[in-house]
Amino acid sequence: MDTDIAAALRKPGTWSTARVRDLCDQMVYRRDPDAVRERREEALKGRCFFTEAGLDGMGTVGATMSAERAAIVARVVERLAAQVCKHDSRTKTARASDALFALVKHAPFGCDCGRPECAFTVVDADEVAANAARIVIHVVTDSAPADAGGEHGCDRTPCGPFSRRGRDN
Repeated sequence: MDTDIAAALRKPGTWSTARVRDLCDQMVYRRDPDAVRERREEALKGRCFFTEAGLDGMGTVGATMSAERAAIVARVVERLAAQVCKHDSRTKTARASDALFALVKHAPFGCDCGRPECAFTVVDADEVAANAARIVIHVVTDSAPADAGGEHGCDRTPCGPFSRRGRDN
């Protein structure tokens, strides 16, 4: 595996820490998918939720979770935070903070521009969340028949990091 990693790193381009990590993960998965699955299961056991008191009456809320769940949370918060007109006074990150709170409280979220003609005066956070929380996974395979079995086919047993078996989503 070291030889394969070294060969891949010789290819032109820049290699960020995340890109090298992803490359190594892919190579490990190709050789030992069970090891990757076990590592993910161990990582999922370390999920947590935390709050921290900050200065000036502020606080921080955070959570660790699967990458899939984090993507859903981010998408829902960003989608709700975008439901304002161009006259909203908040920064993008302040709107996201307010959107997250509206989602947790099942409260309305809206633009703070104060203009009577604003179309985003009150937005139903639950409705935005219900329509935003979707992940589509595209699968690309070779032309081997799916029911061929064996080395290049599928034995119809769920496998891989996105299988339902043992997944915490």
